[in-house]
Amino acid sequence: MRWIWVRHGRTAANVMKRYIGHLDEPLDEVGVDQVDRLAEAFRDFPITRIYSSDLRRAQATASAIAQVHQQNPILTPALRELNFGDWEGKSYEEIAQGDALLLSRWLANPCEIAPPNGERLEELGARFEQWLRSELGQMQEEGTYLFVTHGGPIRWFLSQYAIPKRSFWDVTVPTHGDSLVLDVICSEEGFRYRVDFMIFCSGILSE
Repeated sequence: MRWIWVRHGRTAANVMKRYIGHLDEPLDEVGVDQVDRLAEAFRDFPITRIYSSDLRRAQATASAIAQVHQQNPILTPALRELNFGDWEGKSYEEIAQGDALLLSRWLANPCEIAPPNGERLEELGARFEQWLRSELGQMQEEGTYLFVTHGGPIRWFLSQYAIPKRSFWDVTVPTHGDSLVLDVICSEEGFRYRVDFMIFCSGILSE
């Protein structure tokens, strides 16, 4: 089974390096160009089904790819970014000024520490994996499934099922508008994957 993880195109808040987990930011001009390039890069892929976070930046990315394949993306909040709570819309510097100690604790242990009124990484992983497993029964072993999501869910999956398991922050994820193509084996115990190649917003393939 082939899974394609696509990180949504760029937003203005991304440029300003603000935490925008559940904030519903649109793509900026560069982001629109990125997803158009991605859609073209995926034109000849036999994509079985397209899933997407229900936030606008992901929806716009998924819709561009889906249009090429004459599909409608399946939207779900399970693919949303981490909820940053009171940190939403703030930069690292602004958060550090307000509560440097909590920020330090969160960076050291995001699985168990949450932003104020936000979500622990463990909670993101639980809702993400619960949804993923609910969809497995509808997936074909020879199918290709494309997921448009955010940096957090991609990083969580790659760290959780790396062999050996890796720290969340030690995993490199695609930048905005890029994607990662994986060959995946699913079992009751979890998922195993092999990185196949990456597709960048320029449409260049990297083995």
